[in-house]
Order: sequence, then structure tokens, then C-alpha cells
Amino acid sequence: MDIYIFTINFAVKFYKIYSMTINDKLKLAIKRQGFTLSSVASKMRNDRSGEIGISQPSMSEMLKGDIPFSRVEEIANIIGLSIMDIILEGESIHFVCPNCGKPITIEIKIKTLMEIR
Repeated sequence: MDIYIFTINFAVKFYKIYSMTINDKLKLAIKRQGFTLSSVASKMRNDRSGEIGISQPSMSEMLKGDIPFSRVEEIANIIGLSIMDIILEGESIHFVCPNCGKPITIEIKIKTLMEIR
């Protein structure tokens, strides 16, 4: 008796349409959550004084440069999102079947360690 092993290779075309900087993602997330830069700035901790509230120009400047992770986390908390929501904000990834050209939908669920336990 002969045994035949068949393998089927299935390849998909992978397109990453647009990748944004974390600064752009923060601005978009703030807007999508219904906040303004001024409203978020008013709830942020001032590093110098330790008090709540920074100026809107300071917030704008912060979002133009290298933003510390602690600030990303603070903004995410203020607008009610997780860090993962911010990181994935505005990402568009598409898979296409190489045979028929139809889009392939893939659902990705991300769980935190706390949700798994």
C-alpha cells in the first residue's frame, strides 16, 4: 500500500495600508473619543508642579515630539482607552486571496493578562 502525503500551500497577499506615528494615533484617538487637546490637557499632570492641568500649547508641543510612554499611558487613561487601543488606532491591514482576489477577514482579539486569568 502506497501512502501519499499532500501538502497544500496557501499564500495570501498582505497589505499594510497606512502606519501612523504614536503622536498621530494619540491625536486621532483623542478626537474619536470626543475630546479636544484642551480638555485632555486640563486633566494631565504637570511634571513641574505636580498639579493637574497643562496648557493646550504645551500639549500640542508634546504631541509634536518624542512623547514618553508614561504620557501616552496618561492620555489613554484620560480618554478611556487602553494602550493597545492607542497603538492599534488607525491601522488598516488587509488580506486578499491570491486566487480569487476577494478580501479575507481576520478577527483579532487582544486580551490583557488580567482578562486571561
